[in-house]
Amino acid sequence: MARTVEQIEWDMAVLQEATDAIASEFHNTYNQYLAALEQAMRQQLIQAIYYLCTQAYPEAFLSLPVDARQKLQQNLLQLARKAQTQLLLHLEPPPIETAANSVPTTNLEDIAKWQEQLESAISETLISVSCDINSLLQETGILPNKFPPAVLEAAVKTEPSAQPVGGRPNIIKLAISIANDDIEMPEFPTIQNSNVTPIVAIHLRLSEIEFGDSTVMAFRNQIRNLNAQFTTLRREFQKKQRERTVADAQAAWRACWFEE
Repeated sequence: MARTVEQIEWDMAVLQEATDAIASEFHNTYNQYLAALEQAMRQQLIQAIYYLCTQAYPEAFLSLPVDARQKLQQNLLQLARKAQTQLLLHLEPPPIETAANSVPTTNLEDIAKWQEQLESAISETLISVSCDINSLLQETGILPNKFPPAVLEAAVKTEPSAQPVGGRPNIIKLAISIANDDIEMPEFPTIQNSNVTPIVAIHLRLSEIEFGDSTVMAFRNQIRNLNAQFTTLRREFQKKQRERTVADAQAAWRACWFEE
């Protein structure tokens, strides 16, 4: 027996309540996730920089005067704090629609778009802070400064050409063309008689930060669970919308049908 429009509308109202609830859950979970992520990012970033200064480029770091080393560390911490702030700034509540004389509601497609934009903003922040850190290290003389900073920035952004350094999260090895230049690094052999030089640089990866911190990973798993619920809810809502459209069409047919 075909269901009435009223019955379908009741089902859709229930689904709307579930949509509003999951939008709130998404926001609360992301709020906790970003708070944990910013702490983990700062800690892992400092570890990655420590590796660069003490193992990849120890000679360059030791060549700096003591005050220059201290200034470098202060500037690096400043950039890390700035990145922490940027992460939380991306969090905004999911958009809410308010029709005339109705209760505010949340649209499923708007939630999907909100989450997509938030995840994109997180990734862009990690790339941005990686580039800022590498630029500072290059200006200070830790990273080779015989090529334009834009070259290193482009290499970090197009990561497929870079290789992660084994066992070292958020560190990559890049092959950058520098004419007639050989740079000695303890763990990476110089490419002799070539204009291609291996460069070790910072590249914060979301997956590595999550893997390296159990709290961040726990919240990421909560987000995955919410995504699974969201997918089911979205499918049910589309099904009910289709059912409502069919019911409306049937009612319209009956309203204008007559036999001669």
